This record gives sequence, structure tokens and C-alpha cells, in this order.
Amino acid sequence: LAGRYDAALQQYQKVLASNPNFLPVHFYLSQYYRQMGQYDLWLKESVEDNDLAGNTKMGQALERLYAKGGHRAVLEELANPDWADRVEGGSDSASARCSSAQANALLGRGSAAMHALEACYKLNPDGIIYIKVDPVWAHLRLEPGFQDLLERIHLQ
Repeated sequence: LAGRYDAALQQYQKVLASNPNFLPVHFYLSQYYRQMGQYDLWLKESVEDNDLAGNTKMGQALERLYAKGGHRAVLEELANPDWADRVEGGSDSASARCSSAQANALLGRGSAAMHALEACYKLNPDGIIYIKVDPVWAHLRLEPGFQDLLERIHLQ
């Protein structure tokens, strides 16, 4: 998140060499590969992250979407929190709202991203702990609603 991507990748690889099932590293690797535009590797790590977390249905759904239309097709579905809720078998889940916020931000849909981000924050404040530094939010950081959210969570 500090922009030191090569150093981060080296550290992730070291951790996985000693513990290949260490869940957090697979999550952060998926974020790293997404940021680098290496979407095949992003998918691999996203699926592994979901599998290790016990959510194989989501991993399989991501693979099917990616096979049909690549990374953008995955983002389009993730942008709709109802899709993730259906896959996960629940309703109004915090993870679906947080994923929707990120997907909409990556798709350049600022208003939808902010709406989902507010829902994510209300359902799971810990879901946005990296909001101030995650590159996903870069183009929203100057928006008044984003600034307001940062102030409410005492990051501004």
C-alpha cells in the first residue's frame, strides 16, 4: 500500500515459502496482482484466498466469470452486492458491500462506490481500515463525501 510493490512481493513470497496456507498473504497477493494489472495471477490468489477462508463457492464463481469476460466481467458482478450475497448464500453481507465499493471504484463509478462504501462502513467498520492508503480509492480521495467519511472515522 505504500507503493513499494517489489519489496512487498518478496515478503509475501517468503511467508508463503514457510507457510503456503497463510490466508492473509493470499489476500494481499491478490491485491498486489490486481494493482499490477496481472489479472490471471489476481484470479489465482483470489480463488486461493476464498478457498482457504472456506468460501469455495465464491472462488468458483470468480473463475467462471473470469473465463467468460476477464477481470472487467468480475468487477461488473462484484459491483452488484446482490450477486455476492447470492453466491455466498446470505443477504446484506458486509463483505458484499465492501467488494461492491471496491469494484465500483475500480470501474470509475464514484457515486456507486461511495454508496457501497458507506454501507460497508455501517456493516463492518474494519472493512475499510486501509481506506486512506489503498490505491483503489485514489480517484475518490478528493471527493467531499470521501473526506467526510475519513473525518467520521478519525482518519482526517
